[in-house]
Amino acid sequence: MPSGRLHDRITLWCLPLIAGGTFSLTRNSDFTLLTTGGFLFSGLMFGPDLDIHSRHFIRWGWLRLLWVPYQKQFGIVLYGLMVYWWGH
Repeated sequence: MPSGRLHDRITLWCLPLIAGGTFSLTRNSDFTLLTTGGFLFSGLMFGPDLDIHSRHFIRWGWLRLLWVPYQKQFGIVLYGLMVYWWGH
């Protein structure tokens, strides 16, 4: 998994490809705008570091409270399962 900064760069570099590909396939500017906007939002807001105090976590502003339960409970459980799985 790339770091948060690299993840952002990959998102921004792929954005013109997503926009161009969507428009060339659909010829619909509204659908292209929705697809490109969704790609940009998800790429910048759902980064690889939401389980730690990171740039992606800070971007959520006051809505970052949605990620606190994930950080406290699911992050520990998922990391524990990954460590167990990789260890065997």
